[in-house]
Amino acid sequence: MAAREFPGGAYANAAAQIVGNTVVVSSPSVPSPACVRYAFAPAPADHTTFLYNKEGMGASPIREMCPPGDGPVMHVDDIYTTDVSGNLQSVFVAACTIYYRVKIVDAWGAPVSGATVSTALVRPDGQQWTTRTATTGAEGWALFNQVATKRQVKGTYTINVTNVTKNLATYDRDANLKTSTTFTLQ
Repeated sequence: MAAREFPGGAYANAAAQIVGNTVVVSSPSVPSPACVRYAFAPAPADHTTFLYNKEGMGASPIREMCPPGDGPVMHVDDIYTTDVSGNLQSVFVAACTIYYRVKIVDAWGAPVSGATVSTALVRPDGQQWTTRTATTGAEGWALFNQVATKRQVKGTYTINVTNVTKNLATYDRDANLKTSTTFTLQ
């Protein structure tokens, strides 16, 4: 059994005991356990570390269990435009593809995978051009692209992050390090 005091924190070994219909978890390293996991690593050779009920039935593995609404807290760490290879690029010519990426991390700076990131691209005149949505990968990056036509208005465009969602996670807009970037279309 392992426990952590707050969502996104590091896990520490913990003891578990069944009391009535409740599993009580305790650890000297975690004064107030909020999240737990069980048997989510290779099983130990010592079977006395497994959790059994009074009938001798073993508990199923738990990847992570936190109180509802207490999942990871995430925010935008970075956003920028790139070329097709991921190199920084902020000036594009008409009739090209604009690439950009948004990085989502948790409160401790660890990448958040599986988060849905929504963005809006705004034209130089302040009108919305289009919206795009992408999902973060293992490194926390959501990758986007948008084709610009030859007739596209020239000037400075803005890309805004409009929302970030993930099941059982909380998006903390106030913790964002960046929420927008600009690029020039020539």
